[in-house]
Amino acid sequence: MISDNYSSIDRQSNVYTSYFANWHNFPKDSIIISITRYPPKGWKNLELQSLAPSATLLQDWKNGNIDEYIFKQRYIMQLEKDSNLRPRVIALLKGLIQEYNKDIILCCYEKSDDFCHRHILVEWLAPEVQINEL
Repeated sequence: MISDNYSSIDRQSNVYTSYFANWHNFPKDSIIISITRYPPKGWKNLELQSLAPSATLLQDWKNGNIDEYIFKQRYIMQLEKDSNLRPRVIALLKGLIQEYNKDIILCCYEKSDDFCHRHILVEWLAPEVQINEL
């Protein structure tokens, strides 16, 4: 069981974000967590759909109804709707690091240079979690 203690994650821990097509660059034996609304077909690893943009937000983005600024504002509002989400995510990441001592990769579809919710998520979790892009 993961404790509710969500103090900062050790800066030496290896928490990353990346995209599914980059899997060949993932550290061996890493813990891969999908943070997408719709993970790849046959996905059998962990999922944190609470960190994925809502279906409505995704649709508005894909249809060109909103720009990056509005997407970011709405995504942050979605994350902050549950005041316990941030501490739970931090506790989960910290617990996985302590229990398994493996790299953790929060993964979705967009390439590293593309606008993506995972880049917003990194800002939202800082400074308690330092996350690097693979």
